[in-house]
Amino acid sequence: MFSFKGRASRGRYWLISLLSLFISLIIILFSLLAIPTIFYMSIFSPTVASIVSILLYVLLIPLWIISLATTVRRFHDRNKSGWWILLSLIPIIGGLWILIECGCLKGTTGANRFGEDPLIIITVPQPLTGQLS
Repeated sequence: MFSFKGRASRGRYWLISLLSLFISLIIILFSLLAIPTIFYMSIFSPTVASIVSILLYVLLIPLWIISLATTVRRFHDRNKSGWWILLSLIPIIGGLWILIECGCLKGTTGANRFGEDPLIIITVPQPLTGQLS
């Protein structure tokens, strides 16, 4: 999940993106709503509430890396360099472009310069059943 090498399918891209968004929203809402309540309704000092809030935001770092790596692998599936992620620096248009490119368009069929097609199902031969005569 933390690897920037290889390819990712559209399904994996959407799964990771939506899951990361959901978890991030929960962490942010908890830190914005629950931490002040804990601070004002308890004996905790402002320092404890601040530390808890910082720790919650530290949890966002792995989510961000996983999401970034999945987007780079999705660009690889489209046979493009991971540097295309820098489009996200362009306000509105960059994010929209990445959403269309990674979330809607089909990846390269078969192997490309970044690896094998993530949608190819590898079949493993099954052992023979029955008796030999």
